[in-house]
Amino acid sequence: FIARSFTAAVTVFLLSCLCAATVNAADLNGISVSENSIKPGSEFTVTITVPPSENADTAGVRVSYDEETFDVIEWSPVVPGGISNAAKGMLVLMAANVDRFIDLSGGLTLTARMKAKDSAAAGEYTFELTEHSLCYVNDDGFNFTELWEPETLSASVTITGGAVTSAAEQAADAASVTSAAVTDAPSAEPLRGMDEVKVEGTNVTVIIVIVAAALAAAVIVIAVILKIRKKSE
Repeated sequence: FIARSFTAAVTVFLLSCLCAATVNAADLNGISVSENSIKPGSEFTVTITVPPSENADTAGVRVSYDEETFDVIEWSPVVPGGISNAAKGMLVLMAANVDRFIDLSGGLTLTARMKAKDSAAAGEYTFELTEHSLCYVNDDGFNFTELWEPETLSASVTITGGAVTSAAEQAADAASVTSAAVTDAPSAEPLRGMDEVKVEGTNVTVIIVIVAAALAAAVIVIAVILKIRKKSE
């Protein structure tokens, strides 16, 4: 009798754990990561999960991350009318449609493949869902109905072990020491030029993101105008 009772208790416990895991997986709403603890050079995924709802015609998603620590391997979400970009610590998706072509009847999952750089330092890093919108334009052609309110806006990854100092890093350290010892050398002016080049590169990337956002905004405006004309007809 005792053995049967123990077996039954264990069975109930395991079933309750399984049910809890199933509910948690089904209730995902927001951002999550596949691994909470990794080492430099490791790959993992960042997932944005949207629960089922009415269909949408516009979407706006942006995730921020530490670009000095992580590289994006793949970020190419497939959403009707969508454009995506990954640059300067941001994963961006914007979409706009004349009609409600973004099917949310079964929810929506957006996934980015990431990699911790070999030079990544040990520590805890956060991926933040800084922009999150899935909506449709109402029949009046002006107001929007928001369909998504994520519950989880951030997810953390802890890098353990720290970075392994490479030969290139050792050479860079040596160069840094040499540079500090010759602060009055004529090389100061070229170094300023190098900084300017880096700034120009950063500005180009930012401009690309801004242009993409502007294009998406233009598509939304066109969608609203077409919807108003369609209604008037």
